[in-house]
Amino acid sequence: MNFLPINIRISDANILIVGGGKVATHKATILNRFTDKATVIAPEVSDGIKALPFHWQERPFVEADLEGVTLLFVCTGDHLLNHQIHQLARQRGILTSVCDSPDECDFTSPAIYRDGNLTISVASDAKDVKRSIAIRDRIAALASTKQQTPGVTLVGFGPGDPELLTVKAIKALQQADIIFHDDLVDKDFLRTFPAELVYVGKRSGHHSAEQDEINHLLLEAALEGKRVVRLKGGDPMLFAHAQEEIRYLENRGIEVAVVPGITTASALAARAKVSLTERGVSQSIALINGHANRPLTPDAETLVYYMGASKLQQISQALIARGKRPGTPVLLASNVSTADEQFFHTTLAELVEKEPNYPTPLIALVGEVAKNL
Repeated sequence: MNFLPINIRISDANILIVGGGKVATHKATILNRFTDKATVIAPEVSDGIKALPFHWQERPFVEADLEGVTLLFVCTGDHLLNHQIHQLARQRGILTSVCDSPDECDFTSPAIYRDGNLTISVASDAKDVKRSIAIRDRIAALASTKQQTPGVTLVGFGPGDPELLTVKAIKALQQADIIFHDDLVDKDFLRTFPAELVYVGKRSGHHSAEQDEINHLLLEAALEGKRVVRLKGGDPMLFAHAQEEIRYLENRGIEVAVVPGITTASALAARAKVSLTERGVSQSIALINGHANRPLTPDAETLVYYMGASKLQQISQALIARGKRPGTPVLLASNVSTADEQFFHTTLAELVEKEPNYPTPLIALVGEVAKNL
């Protein structure tokens, strides 16, 4: 199976993506680097796709959707449906790429490097995608040694209230050419800055872009000479993949700066007016990933669990099993510092007794410092 490497003008193309999940989101994100005109059809469309300038419809595909289409991406996750759509498209002479099925592809999506008007694509006839990406990254690293780039700044947005951003964070946003932002930031506030906005949010079970893709998007933007901001909710150095991005960029010659943000634990303490290290009550604190594969129960008097909404029952059971008393107070807070902020007072025993159902994003404060709230 051989593919001819060619460039296709898509400014006037009628492009259709059938599918709205993880793979479709990946294809749409790449496509948006070249055009803002495409249509996405799927019974359920991801938030990542909805954040793009494409037209989308949440409904099942019908044959009439192929009318006038010139370029088609089929990414439904249903192999039989993918095959049926491919057959219909073939009858109409539509250039089609069927995800995870090279034998049914008229074209494939290569690993791409862009620098202004220069575009380099690396492909392997759909046989060795990882090798294509590795070679693309080597090209990007080589290019970075040939030019000076402004670099990338990782900026903490804080817990949600834009007024909690640092002066240095505001300056970075004002100077940015492009901002890659997470889900938990104020979109209306971001639109007050002149920079291009690119959504790369990741919530539990819903990723608009995978980490490897985010890494390369940051690299590519920096190599184009843009002033790049990677904006993360909370503090970028806490549960935010910052080290992966820093290592990836610096290994390819890109300078990285970090602007810290107020982490949600600090914002929770301020909003609830509770000292996390109250004298005589707590001399130690642990910040914990509540979404870990198994509940983590470090030996500290005050525990703060991030991203643990779906595992509160298991965490509570593990803490009691480790020796925490069942009546240990727990303060739960969602959307801290925003207009949608809510607080819930409970105990470990109560969280064990019934399956919790609280709004997200959620942070949990466990310990005696919460007893008088």
